[in-house]
Amino acid sequence: LAGFDPYIYLRDLFNSWETKPRTLSTKDLPQIGAICV
Repeated sequence: LAGFDPYIYLRDLFNSWETKPRTLSTKDLPQIGAICV
């Protein structure tokens, strides 16, 4: 994924957790998997 910054993604993800705490859902898994690929 060109120009993708996992650090920015994770920062935004944690920011969203702070405003709306939740656990990882199945729809988050493909996005996280894309980081690891």
